[in-house]
Amino acid sequence: MKILLATFWITPHVGGVWNYMQQLKEKLESFGHEVDLLGYGEGHNYVHIINENRRIEKDKLIPLRTAKLLEKSYSSKHVDPVVKYYELLRYFYELGVRNLGLEKYDLIHTQDVFSTVCINRIKSNTTALVATLHGCVAHELKHYVTHIHKTPTSNLACVYFDKLEFEGATYAEITIVANEWLKNTLTSEFHVPAEQLKVYHYGYDTESFLKRMDEKTAIQRPTDKKVIIYTGRLSEFKGVHHLLGALSQLKKVEMIGFVG
Repeated sequence: MKILLATFWITPHVGGVWNYMQQLKEKLESFGHEVDLLGYGEGHNYVHIINENRRIEKDKLIPLRTAKLLEKSYSSKHVDPVVKYYELLRYFYELGVRNLGLEKYDLIHTQDVFSTVCINRIKSNTTALVATLHGCVAHELKHYVTHIHKTPTSNLACVYFDKLEFEGATYAEITIVANEWLKNTLTSEFHVPAEQLKVYHYGYDTESFLKRMDEKTAIQRPTDKKVIIYTGRLSEFKGVHHLLGALSQLKKVEMIGFVG
C-alpha cells in the first residue's frame, strides 16, 4: 500500500507530531508499505515531500502580482488578521499539495485539522483519508486571538476556528485521538459525532528508549540541587506557569520552615 503521512505544520521540527510521523513511517515500512511524509517547509515558504526531497516553492505557485491581489482580497476590516493569515496558508498549502500530486496514494493519514480539511478538498474519491488529531487547535488559536492578539474581530475568529475544528474532526473516514479528554472535548464542545472518533493511546518505542538510557552524556547532574525535566513547548497553553507558581509557593514554604 502507498501511504502519505501529511501535516500542515512545518517539518521537520522538534516536537511530538514529527516524532510520531517518523515512528509511524518506520513501522509501516517494516510491514512492507511505501510511506511518504508531507508538510510545510521552513518559514512556510514551500510545501514538500520530505523523504523524496521534492518541493513546490510558494513564489513559483503564485506570481508576485497575483499574491498581492490575493493578499488585498483578505484585507477587509471584517476579516480578522489571524484568520487572514491562516486562510492564505491554507490556500498555498492546497496549491502546493495539488502540484506535488496525490494520485498514487491508497491512503492519506493527516495529522491535524488544517491538513485534513485541505486534503479532503483535493484528494481523489478513491483515496482513503484517516486523520489523527494530537490536540485541540481551536483551543490554542482561540486563546491566542482573545488573550494575546485581541482585535475587534476576535469573536469572528473564534467562530472560524470552531468551524475548522468540527470540519477537521469529521472530514476523514475515521478520526483518531490519543485520549478520552480530546474525544470528550470534540463531542461536547464541537458536536463531533462520537462514532467518528476512535481513541488509540500513543505507543512508545521502548527498545529505542532503553538503548538511549545506556548512552553517555556530557551533562553533569548537580549534587546539591533538584533537577526537573520538562519536554513540552515553553508556552502558557502547556501550563508551565502553574509549575513555576507551585515551585514559587514551595520555595516560600521551605523558607518558612528553615526560619522556624
